[in-house]
Amino acid sequence: MCWEDNMRYEIKEVHEGKSRYVEAILRSLPQWFGHEESTLEYIHGVDGHPFFGAFIEGECVGFFSVRLHHRRTAELYVCGIRPEHHRQGLGRNLLAAVEDYATGLGCSYLMVETLSPKHP
Repeated sequence: MCWEDNMRYEIKEVHEGKSRYVEAILRSLPQWFGHEESTLEYIHGVDGHPFFGAFIEGECVGFFSVRLHHRRTAELYVCGIRPEHHRQGLGRNLLAAVEDYATGLGCSYLMVETLSPKHP
């Protein structure tokens, strides 16, 4: 369990129901995930990748999903936190869980790829 600003939440690895969590959270973030085609790719793409969720009273309010590349490299595939839970430490603790996971597998690098807003 984690505590931030008198809020209690749990960070855990999730194996089932990932797409459902991703869809609910990404749809709450239209300013970052406003392109339907790419949003659907993320919603369905997480099923094959490690996934960590932040849960408050059983509700997933944030997640990080990772793609494993070569033996030593992992990529932050997609992440999101419901807007009402921004700036409360969930992202920092989710990232720490991903780093611990990747390090445990022998990864030395964690990368993030982004696109310019000009990209179609």
